[in-house]
Amino acid sequence: MTTTLKGELGTVKGSEAATGVVLLILPESSKTWTTLAATECSPESRVTGSIAAELAPTLKSQTTVKLSVAPGSVKQVNILGTTVEPLLVAFSEEATVEQAGELTSAEAVEVT
Repeated sequence: MTTTLKGELGTVKGSEAATGVVLLILPESSKTWTTLAATECSPESRVTGSIAAELAPTLKSQTTVKLSVAPGSVKQVNILGTTVEPLLVAFSEEATVEQAGELTSAEAVEVT
């Protein structure tokens, strides 16, 4: 199963992300990232919500931008004056993701 994701640039307090810039990542057309199959120990569960990934570096034009997701580090994201609280949920509980990766584009971009 593949879920198309979308990202929205936002700002956060410097205490939550050193660069102050994050990408809020969430499913594009629904609220569900994926559905976890039922097991003997747990029922089927949808994974829903959003995560915030810090972008680095900023103020530098390049083709690769690093993403870093640290559980619980970003509490509130400001996107065009709207405050969003990133939260990922699975089995009716807060779920966490810790990941680092890169976004690559054909042309150089600058995150400001």
